[in-house]
Amino acid sequence: MQVEYAMRCTKRGLPVVCLNLGDCIMLIVVRPPVSSPDVSEGGDQAFAEKVHRIDHGILLVTTGLAGDGRALAQAARITCQRMRMNHGEAWAPTVSEIAKEISGIQHELTRTAGARPFGVTATILGCDWGQGLAGENLSTDSYGKALRVFQSEPGGVLDEFHFCSAGGKKNSELQQIWEKYTSANDGKNILHSMSNLLESLFDAIVDKKNCEDDTLDDEAKSGKEKIRESTDLLDVWVLSPDKSGRGGARIRCARAISSKERLTKAVQALFQLE
Repeated sequence: MQVEYAMRCTKRGLPVVCLNLGDCIMLIVVRPPVSSPDVSEGGDQAFAEKVHRIDHGILLVTTGLAGDGRALAQAARITCQRMRMNHGEAWAPTVSEIAKEISGIQHELTRTAGARPFGVTATILGCDWGQGLAGENLSTDSYGKALRVFQSEPGGVLDEFHFCSAGGKKNSELQQIWEKYTSANDGKNILHSMSNLLESLFDAIVDKKNCEDDTLDDEAKSGKEKIRESTDLLDVWVLSPDKSGRGGARIRCARAISSKERLTKAVQALFQLE
């Protein structure tokens, strides 16, 4: 029963979409509008707690109760520190090992007396290089094999994905969008169709009733700023392998995207498309 309540909390969270594109991982996070009561005086800093850097090249994204997400992130960081202390920097934890630890923490709370499950869905993404603690051989020749995406539900159920979503929007609609573009590109040159893909995802996960309308008349244009403030915003994160970067990964982010035009420009900057 408590796990069901925790699942309801995750479904009330703002949408999160993660895509493993082979050459990079793209993360799309919906943030509330500036005028929303969900945004405290801290603004971006308060919302940034949704995306947590657990280890050098590993990110944790939580959807659901914000406090539970922070507690889970802190427990995951302590786990990474313990692994590094026990095995040394040369044996850094892999994405799969951290994902298993996070799902284990979530599952343990379902059978601990006096405790309740974390009301969050955890999405774990990152880049692996070399060999993990469990002796898992990781290819450094293929970026697709070095990039991993996992998702753990409140009950501790863990799965690996190329595409996953969490939060208030239906997974089926987003899955259909992803399948449409992967089939059209036959798994190749997906980045060149990224603008179209993101525009479809933008329509699916952003609250349409609050979006700006370019066909506004003169009277409505005077209140355009108010409409912009009530529009859900997107943060687009891109994680790509880079051995010269921290943890062998390079992380870029475009914040507060409120329209398709800005989304197109952000994609061109993030993926360096012409």
